[in-house]
Amino acid sequence: MLGLFMEIDPKLWSDPTHFNPERFENESEVNKLLPFGLGRMTYPEANLAQRTVSLTLVLLIQCFKWKGTTKKEIDRTEGKGLTVSKKIFLRSYVPSVPITDS
Repeated sequence: MLGLFMEIDPKLWSDPTHFNPERFENESEVNKLLPFGLGRMTYPEANLAQRTVSLTLVLLIQCFKWKGTTKKEIDRTEGKGLTVSKKIFLRSYVPSVPITDS
């Protein structure tokens, strides 16, 4: 709740109800923003999110056989269009490793 009221506090911001992202370009103004809170008022799921991302990364590393590729194996030609995209998309096949030894 603290972060909700800090961003609309006229004591901290000039014209707080007006959308002005340039106010964060000044380094002295950055410390006035606490998007996830601080101390006891912190974002409650931050630790859960951090553990979930770490666990997911560890499971991806453990449960698949990873092998590197060389620069010669990757086609770097570009396709046509407004944005730069690959002419032939990079595809990968990563076989899974059984979790139990049977």
